[in-house]
Amino acid sequence: MSVKLGIAPIAWSNDDMPELGGDTPLEQCLSEASEAGFSGIEFGRKFPKKSDELIPMLEKYNLKLCSGWYGANLRRNSVKEEIDLIQEQLKLFQDCKAPCIVFAEVSDSIAGDQLKPLSTRPKMDSDGWMWMLHGDMGEDNTKPLTLNKEDAAEGQWIESGAHLMLMPKDPATLKGNTTDFNSGAPYIMFEGTGYDHLMIPVEGYFDYQAKK
Repeated sequence: MSVKLGIAPIAWSNDDMPELGGDTPLEQCLSEASEAGFSGIEFGRKFPKKSDELIPMLEKYNLKLCSGWYGANLRRNSVKEEIDLIQEQLKLFQDCKAPCIVFAEVSDSIAGDQLKPLSTRPKMDSDGWMWMLHGDMGEDNTKPLTLNKEDAAEGQWIESGAHLMLMPKDPATLKGNTTDFNSGAPYIMFEGTGYDHLMIPVEGYFDYQAKK
């Protein structure tokens, strides 16, 4: 089985914090990605937004558009408004034959605004649901943002397959559920951190890590 690798342009410049790599030319990003052996690259703010400009640029460096981010504001806009707003980017991705687009809800996000304290981040007014159809790349079940196995607490590294996530307005409502991610039953991730949520395994959950 052959595998194609793509990379995000954040390795060269940060869209949320332009002062990090803001002066790095797009051509440098594309040429170095190609030289490193990547066959695809994600979309970024520096990329042309018209396919007749973007496709020739990617072809010059033997790259394909493999993905890209779309930040939605569904807490402010209607679903119809968001469908209308995403059309230009969808058309671009379709023209470039990109296999996927990353759709994220970012209403009132404070990312990139250093003047806003974390305490002003949006607060949920009801329980919410999320899902990961392909699972994730692995993390510590007890500590957010621990993404390297060697940094995880002993016995707490989990590479989860497909699952649903219940994001509670009040984490206390999860009390009584287990934190054991090996049983196949719903379990709490990040208990006591303020980022508590209920992981609900579905078919394929143990595809990446054997059930114990």
